[in-house]
Order: sequence, then structure tokens, then C-alpha cells
Amino acid sequence: MKSINAVGIKNRKSKQETSRIGNVSSYDTDTATYNLNPPPTILAIESSCDETSVSITRGREVISLIISSQIDIHEQFGGVVPEIASRHHLEQINFVVDEAFAKANMTWDDIDVIAVTKGPGLIGALLIGIASAKAYALALNKPLIGVHHIVGHMSAVYIEHADLKPPFISFVASGGHTAIALVKSYTEYEILGSTRDDAVGEAYDKVARVIGLGYPGGPKMDKIAKKGNPQAIDFKRIMLEQGSLDFSFSGLKTQVINHLNQMRQKHIDIVAADVAASFQEAVVDVIVAKVKMSIQRTGYNKLALAGGVASNSRIRARLQQLADEMDIQIFFPSPIYCTDNAAMIGVAAYYDWISRYATKPAETARYSNATNIADMTKPANAINTNHQTSPTGKINPAGATNPDSTAKSNIENVIMGDGLDMDAYARINL
Repeated sequence: MKSINAVGIKNRKSKQETSRIGNVSSYDTDTATYNLNPPPTILAIESSCDETSVSITRGREVISLIISSQIDIHEQFGGVVPEIASRHHLEQINFVVDEAFAKANMTWDDIDVIAVTKGPGLIGALLIGIASAKAYALALNKPLIGVHHIVGHMSAVYIEHADLKPPFISFVASGGHTAIALVKSYTEYEILGSTRDDAVGEAYDKVARVIGLGYPGGPKMDKIAKKGNPQAIDFKRIMLEQGSLDFSFSGLKTQVINHLNQMRQKHIDIVAADVAASFQEAVVDVIVAKVKMSIQRTGYNKLALAGGVASNSRIRARLQQLADEMDIQIFFPSPIYCTDNAAMIGVAAYYDWISRYATKPAETARYSNATNIADMTKPANAINTNHQTSPTGKINPAGATNPDSTAKSNIENVIMGDGLDMDAYARINL
């Protein structure tokens, strides 16, 4: 098990000295959000794919972060095997939780809220995390928050950038997702464009496989591309129809496969580094063009990256160049926060939490007088736990009024993939 303590652990007060959450300390007029002081201490779980991760967070602060990676296990198969991933989540989850507590020098008594990734992801892998979170919440009588995986990725950038506030543009790139989103508040998002077929990370993995690099393809492609000539092969840039902010990488992947087949049929040596560099440059050209178009269209002057592919060195360099040319701010999460991790789930849960219980001015007194989580969760049965999304792509936080009564889809299918529905914010009662 690969264990990572993402941040130094600060000296902690004794239980008698530590006050519980509940007091509204300030109101952020820029983001229309109340701040809680002290914020809730959240135990967060992420198990959507092949990494079992647990983190303890407070607001944007990461107290401990543990990641148990399965890359070595799945590498021999050339990709993630869902059944094997699920079994390893089951084997590791309790050990990872224990290690997170040990790194934080905390116990269950210090936890106020349980948070867990609710989807999208591998159904068996998600179920391990969700079942564990429900069990912990039930045993401890704590509130349970379900977090959308991609919202988690978009929230990861808050961890290391204390000055970052919405609104901003988020470019999300991972193994299963590619999108450009407007982050309008800490809990409201609007999708400007998304992938119509292969996600960028998926395309990287498939191309890596056909040129013999194996799994995981993204990091290996990034490494070998640095040794190649990005102009060696003229792969087409798939921009789709004029003005579209959507992505399509399936055709580019097919171009690479056809090129390699032709080279082999002609008995011409294949230079893997040149193929990787040329493929990557075609991908990055499209990404930069779409992101530039979104900035021009919205007028936003802040750009953030999210997702596993956001750690790609060429994507970072080109988007940094774009930010310099357009005189906008750009925010990169560290690679550890680009990968699937529970810290991002904890941060997303924090902002979703305060959006539920501390964003209605008429009820400020109620929250100011609350002394603990139990007071703030009543009445649990009055909470609408479904994220509603309008056909225009506007994502409203659960419980918010949706002006589009004909909304046909929710956050899970708007952001590239079906998610697992669960009762996210209500206290668990059997």
C-alpha cells in the first residue's frame, strides 16, 4: 500500500479545548457563501476506480491524506479490472482509514461529518466506499455527504490556493472525463463543453497500448513524448463544428492506429517517441484552442485545472503560456491532488455542507445558535438530496430551486457518465 501524508500535521488541541462547528463567522459577498468557524472535521472516502483513499480535512486544510494505489496490480492486465479493483478496495479500506487517523493524530471522536464519492465510477468500487461510509455514519450517528467525483476534482484546486474564489473556468481532464466548466460558485457549475466520445485520458491509454508503452498510459506518454519530435507526424486536430467547445478524441486515436498499421505494413521503423509527441501535440492544440475560446466567450480571468491528466507537463506548459498571453490567472493543483484522492472529496463536501446550512440570510440566527452538527441537520427529511441540472447545463446544488421544471438530466449524466444515486445529506436512520 502506497501511503502519502500530503501535508504536515499541525499540533492539535485536546478534545476539551477544541470547539465544535456551527458558528457563522463571516459572509463572503463575492461567492454568496457563509463561512463556519471552526469548520467541520470531515472524514472523506474516495474509491471510484483503482485507488482507495481516505482523508481528514477541515475546510480547505488537509490534515491527513492516505492513498492505496492498485497500479502495480492492474499493470499486468493493461488496464483496470473492475472486479479486482473492488476486491482490493474491500481489503484495504479499513487499513487506510486507520492510517489516516494515525497520520492526523485523531480519533473518531474528532469527526463531525462523513463524506464519500457517490459517482461516477466503477459500480463495485463505489459500493465499497459508500457501504463503508454508511456504516461509519450509522455507527457514529454522523451526517453523510455524497460528493460527485468530478465536483471533487474541480474542488481540489482550492487546497493549495487560499486566494482562489469562484467564479472561474475549470478545465477537467481525466481517464474518463474531459470538460470545460464555469465554476459559478462553490456549489454551482455550468458545463460549456465535454467529450463526445473518448476522454483525453482514455485516448492516452489506448495510444500508449498500441505503441507498446503499457498501462498507465498517461504518465508514460508524457515522459517519452519529451524525447520525440511533436512535428514528426501531422495528425489532424479535431475541432468539431465551428464554435463548439466539445471534445472528440476517438478520431485522433484512430489516426494513430492507422498510421502505425501503415508503417508496419511498409516495414518502416516506428519511433515511439515521435508518435507520442505528435499525438500529444495534436491533443494539446485542441485543448488550448477550446480553453481560449471559453475564456474569450465568458470574459472570465481565472483558469483552474482538474483531474489526473491535469498533471501532464505539456498541457500545463501550454496552458500557462496561454494564460500569460491572455493576462489571466491560472491555478494548478499539485500532482497528488490531480489523481483520485479523498482530500478533494472532503473539500467539496465542506462547501456543499455550508451551502445547505449557512447560505440563507433569513436563517442566520438559527445557524449562529447551533452548537453542533446534530442541531444543524434538523430536519433531515426536509433536505432534497438530488442535484438537479437544467438542459442548458446549469448545475444547481441539491435543495436549490430549479427554474427549469422540464430538466431531464442530473449532474451525473451531464458531467460525462452515470453516477450512483444515494441519500447524501440526510442523517442515516434505519
